[in-house]
Amino acid sequence: MAPLRRAPAANATRSEPYTGGGGGSLLSRCRRARRAVLDGGDEEQPLEEHGVQVTTSALLHDDALAAVFARLRDDGPAVVRCAVACRRWARVVFQDAAALSRALPPLGALALGFFHREDDGNNGRTGPFFVPTTSGSRLLGSTASSLLDGVHGIDLDRSRPVASRNGRLVLELPVREGSLGLCVCDPMTGAADVLPPLSGDDWPGGYYACALLTGDDVDSPVSYFRLLLVYNRRDFTALRRYASDTGSWGPEPRPTCWLRHMAPATALRGVVYFSVDRHAFGVRLDGASASSHKLEQHIISYVTPKRFPVSTSRYSVTGVSPDGRLYKVAMYLVANKTVAVQTFSLRNEACNHDIFTKRWEEQEWSKAIRLDQFDVTRATAMACWWYSEKSRVLFFTLGEGSSVRGTFTLNMETQALEKVADRDSWTNFCGYEMGREVYFKSLVFPP
Repeated sequence: MAPLRRAPAANATRSEPYTGGGGGSLLSRCRRARRAVLDGGDEEQPLEEHGVQVTTSALLHDDALAAVFARLRDDGPAVVRCAVACRRWARVVFQDAAALSRALPPLGALALGFFHREDDGNNGRTGPFFVPTTSGSRLLGSTASSLLDGVHGIDLDRSRPVASRNGRLVLELPVREGSLGLCVCDPMTGAADVLPPLSGDDWPGGYYACALLTGDDVDSPVSYFRLLLVYNRRDFTALRRYASDTGSWGPEPRPTCWLRHMAPATALRGVVYFSVDRHAFGVRLDGASASSHKLEQHIISYVTPKRFPVSTSRYSVTGVSPDGRLYKVAMYLVANKTVAVQTFSLRNEACNHDIFTKRWEEQEWSKAIRLDQFDVTRATAMACWWYSEKSRVLFFTLGEGSSVRGTFTLNMETQALEKVADRDSWTNFCGYEMGREVYFKSLVFPP
């Protein structure tokens, strides 16, 4: 087990932010890369050959280069090295970043931290606030505290984080009573979409669960995103879907059961999944038109191991494994008051497009990770808050009943443990993981 590392204090001296070859901080490179796309990119620079200026297009066409890089899709680091070696190669790779970035291995550094919002009107502070991890502090530098300042043209003062996935953050905007306003933004690039408000009979009420489906969650990369709200009416549970490609909300279909106590959602092959106690509630968001009155949905049951706490919604989160399986990350106590973390998932043969018909199966016991640094006397001291899939990083807290209290991250691949904050209770907690495509573009963007 790797030793416990503590994140630097807010006023501590931080290392210089990642420059990626002299192009400025990671945040500035991401936003410059987006502006380059909006402006049409850099013009091709002529080369000097035997005293005659020629363009690189005369040597090899972009389509031919793109075909070469496509053969390297299974080796993301090799593509990055090629892009860094040549400005023109970088531009070609940049244009196909959505597909090429999928070959990147799990990167713990992508878990930059988490957003939260505290409803405290007495101290004059507003939210949302961002708490970085150690890697987040290193990559973002002094920009970590102002991560949302660059979101274009939107006042996010007193907004509330409600969902996050693949670099996109969903914020509930302060609007008039009886209305719901949402914004989907990418803090790293500054891009933002304000959704049409839901008001009157369409207003979902005060409590709802939110899930986000991005282009990285379907088999072929797409530019649109889909958003799903789940909320309870007086006599039934309702669903409402938003499609960015049409810019509109769909109708209000009803699921086949009453839902409550829903944990943060995940997404896999066009389907979003909410963790609901001993079930996973899945809704397919890709394919069907936004105006469809039917959404494919199903409940997947699983057997909870006896060693797990009775209520699993507090002690587990749903995610996607590196090999593309739907799985859970759960915390529990072993006999000697030690915290253990284990995953259990759908087996390989169950991970096909007919995933709705399958049941959960527990993985091998050897996958359990013991956190011997803590002495915990009762299960209620533990809480799982978020799982960053592309980083394989679990956010959790330990409170009263633990020898050490606070908010921690656990890298499920390296087993590195880090203390992020002293607090062990939060409201409106949303982990934030930088999107792989944006990160990939920041690496290959010409300085």
